[in-house]
Amino acid sequence: MFKRLLGSNKQPKEVGDILVSSTDIQKGDVISKNGPHGDVYRCLFKKTKAVVKFFSKADSSQKSFKEETETLKKIFHPNVLLIMGIIAEKGITGVIMESMKCNLYNVIYEPTKCPKALQKVSRLNKFKILRDIAVGLAFIHSLAKIPHGNLKLTNILFDDSGKVKISDYFYSNLRTPVKTNGYYVCSQKGNNAYQAPEVWLNGTFPNAASDVYSFALITIEFMLENNSFYGDYDTSDDKSIFEAIQKKVKVTIPQSFSQTHKVILGRCLNYEPKNRPLMETVLAAFDQIVVESTMTSVDAIEFWSDRFSDGDVPLFEVSYDDVMFALDETVLSDCDENVKNEIKEELAPLFPANGIVTAVDFDTIVCWFGEFFNDPKIIDEMRDIVSASYFSGLIDKKVAEGKLSGKVDGTYLIRMSFTDAKKNPFTLTRNVNGSPKHHRIERLSYAFVQARYQITIDNKKITAQTLSGLIEALTKMGFIVSPDDGVENSDYGEA
Repeated sequence: MFKRLLGSNKQPKEVGDILVSSTDIQKGDVISKNGPHGDVYRCLFKKTKAVVKFFSKADSSQKSFKEETETLKKIFHPNVLLIMGIIAEKGITGVIMESMKCNLYNVIYEPTKCPKALQKVSRLNKFKILRDIAVGLAFIHSLAKIPHGNLKLTNILFDDSGKVKISDYFYSNLRTPVKTNGYYVCSQKGNNAYQAPEVWLNGTFPNAASDVYSFALITIEFMLENNSFYGDYDTSDDKSIFEAIQKKVKVTIPQSFSQTHKVILGRCLNYEPKNRPLMETVLAAFDQIVVESTMTSVDAIEFWSDRFSDGDVPLFEVSYDDVMFALDETVLSDCDENVKNEIKEELAPLFPANGIVTAVDFDTIVCWFGEFFNDPKIIDEMRDIVSASYFSGLIDKKVAEGKLSGKVDGTYLIRMSFTDAKKNPFTLTRNVNGSPKHHRIERLSYAFVQARYQITIDNKKITAQTLSGLIEALTKMGFIVSPDDGVENSDYGEA
């Protein structure tokens, strides 16, 4: 239910093209009432669904309100919440913002309130989200030249598609630390868990360095899905946090983080603001962090970092053409152009269909086959497998069952396995007594020794040097008869 907001009909003094009249909005349901600096409502702004934050009378009287509006007019970035309008009238001041779906607190602790894509966030997607937050924060610091001053989970928002945007970066001057109970807080009503030490101890006005500290805490909480970053100290209680800060309790950085990640977070969490890196420096390290944190092979990391980088920073994703060009210059350097083109076409089914290869995709293929970028024999094996009649590629269990549904016993296919790709790179799916059965194919060695692959069927272990050799042995033993012909007899799954 929306109600037209009563306000002055007098034309407001022009500040910029985002200054609007209070009569331009229809106020709807309340989102939060009696917040640290005012109330937040859903609204209609020029027939568009939006959110409006009305500032309290004490805050709205500050002179810098209109001054900072001039800065807000310049902020347009995909990872920063869009300011649609500013209300600056006698007795009414507020900010009109685009409407979002949920916040980072919801993603971590209340996922059912979020879009489906955010209800179970993978480690990789967490890194992508954190990188986008870093991009937005670096933009605010560098272009707008203002600190956020209140970075926390509830100020990191997501739209329906899962796109992340930083909110509440405006009017940072409202966050003057206030001394209470012997320590300083920027919010007497909200959560101060992400405040930097200098704010708690000295009442230092929040700045870019304190934002960097807050970002580091958020990173740890998001990755671990808990906020015990000060150990046994209660991060929901200001007094408890202050005690931890007074004692200079060191925030624990998980050993599971990559070396680059641990180093940059350690710098971000330095108790001395002058020793913390700029947000641009943090951002520059993030692609390296993503590569190190998601790739398992040291040689693969080195190969990727050496060939796919922007300056000293490795890229997270490149095109399939870029990957093949890198192989052309290394492991395929002795091949003529015709052979290179054949290999490029033959190996394509092992890579994402959209033509974009991430560091994670590359690492998965290394887990499946070994260091193909260093060994022509592995490239040859990859070609043999992909061209084999039994190979069905990157399909899941349900699709495999759909392919074999209604076909005679002994019909089989081989597909790539994403569950522990290093240990079990392939899965054999075969029809037995009218139903599909799945068997993991275990890798015993990457080296070309006699027994490289092993499968267990009916308590019998069968080994072979090659996948084709394993298929031949299984056929002789009667476990399989003929490879799937690729024609589906049902709509059980989608190819």
